[in-house]
Amino acid sequence: AARLAHAQDQAVLRNQSLRVLLDGHGYRFEHRQQGQWQPSSDPALAAQPWPAPTTLVFAGQASEQLQLILDPAGNTLPGLLELHSGQQRWQLQLHADGSIDVQPR
Repeated sequence: AARLAHAQDQAVLRNQSLRVLLDGHGYRFEHRQQGQWQPSSDPALAAQPWPAPTTLVFAGQASEQLQLILDPAGNTLPGLLELHSGQQRWQLQLHADGSIDVQPR
């Protein structure tokens, strides 16, 4: 959630959309450059693996891969993102204004 919030701030400060790609192995951030998505050069947004295989559920739908776009106005697609890894579960409520609420379950 902290990395998502940082990425949201960067999208606004740089006036540039950022994309977050999540899958069962980890997540990474990308930015648009010359019409192409490129890995983020910001060390705070480097690709990160999950500690163990993780299942993604967004808005009640399980997904192999999830893509979230963080736009320069500070907005994102609202919905509930659930992460399941073994007995651990987290819920991230994404709000349209870019704010995020996190709850371990």
